[in-house]
Amino acid sequence: MAKSATKKEVIANYRADIARLLAAVAALGLERFDRPVVGEWSAKDVLAHIAAWDRALARGMQELLAGRRPEFASYVEDEFNARTIEVSRHRSFADVLADVKQAHAALVEALEHVTDQQWGGGSAYTWDNGAPMTIASVFDYRYKGETHYAGHAAEIETWSHSRRVS
Repeated sequence: MAKSATKKEVIANYRADIARLLAAVAALGLERFDRPVVGEWSAKDVLAHIAAWDRALARGMQELLAGRRPEFASYVEDEFNARTIEVSRHRSFADVLADVKQAHAALVEALEHVTDQQWGGGSAYTWDNGAPMTIASVFDYRYKGETHYAGHAAEIETWSHSRRVS
């Protein structure tokens, strides 16, 4: 397993990659926010999904610091995602956009308050593969080889590019 990134690296990458995701969404234009761009998901759905996961990660960090196993470690990902998207369907794009920005800011703020000892410190819990569950390991997750934000940004960028060349 690769060495975990430092807290500073994670924060820098998360800030850059959320900016990339938001730029990819903005480049779609207003008429595309509610149309499918990633499978059946619209850009609004992707942002709602990201916001929900950012909130789950922030809670998970606090749970680990309190000596509890993070609730998100028990989630069935497809079910969590489906519930998240269903709940967000009635919300406006502006509300979802504001929510993803707020959830991201809260996650980064929580990260900034984690000490170096807490970042790499162990817990009584392990991941399904037996690796120790630490705050640092929570942020080792990669989506399509990139951060969660960048992985979804790449999908939207690919979709958008395919529409321009066809």
